[in-house]
Amino acid sequence: MCQKDGLAELLISALAEASNNLPQLTTLKITTLNFTLSCDAGLPFWTDRLLGALMHDATSQFSFSNFRLAIAPGVPSSHLSALLALQRAEEPEVTISFHEVTADDLIAGLREGRYDAGMTLEGSSDPSLKSQPLWTENMAVAMPLRFPLLDQAKLTIAELLDYSVFRWPAENCPLLDQRLPSLPAVSQQNIQRVSSFEMIALWVAAGYGVGVSAQSRIEHAQGWGIHTRPLSDGPYEIVTHLQRPCGQADVVSERFERRALQVAKNAPT
Repeated sequence: MCQKDGLAELLISALAEASNNLPQLTTLKITTLNFTLSCDAGLPFWTDRLLGALMHDATSQFSFSNFRLAIAPGVPSSHLSALLALQRAEEPEVTISFHEVTADDLIAGLREGRYDAGMTLEGSSDPSLKSQPLWTENMAVAMPLRFPLLDQAKLTIAELLDYSVFRWPAENCPLLDQRLPSLPAVSQQNIQRVSSFEMIALWVAAGYGVGVSAQSRIEHAQGWGIHTRPLSDGPYEIVTHLQRPCGQADVVSERFERRALQVAKNAPT
């Protein structure tokens, strides 16, 4: 009598059918991380060993039950949520543990084996890591209701400098981060650095100035009473990267990367 589940059922059925004319010489019991198969079908010794080998090969790719994903601050949530939903739909047996860490700790954790993959807004030149660009998002301006610049379809950074400009440094935008330090000292005094996008939205909605952030974030926060305008003197872009250890041969990470590239391909430009 056999108790069978999933892949084990397919393997035992195929081998039992192939050996149904051979003497019943042994009792078979195979245990994997996901299920136990006990069988008194009397499969011959060589079939027992063959089934064990097949079970090891066929189930090893499913034994990775916990995928450790590190996420650095600033990674836009719009495409990331689509990726995580796709991962959950296509591979529900894999549990994802999330780790919100700094970019430096993320890179160190990948090197040390604490994480299986990471999402950052910066590429890595570390030869031990594979850095895969995924999706790109434009930066835009967040403005409160009844703001003087709302009648303009597009804006430049220079046009914002008469007001307080709230900026979240975690949203790494190379061109913007190059231009802001080159502004005159009097203009730099208007740059207010905050600890999160929520703080940008709070100050802007209250009418204390404007914010520069990922366009998708601003659009999702319009319920706060803020509007968005594109920047015309860019491109001011942030790029999300997937980081993985080089030479790491695990199929869960590889499938996660393929899904990330699929989401990036389908992302609106």
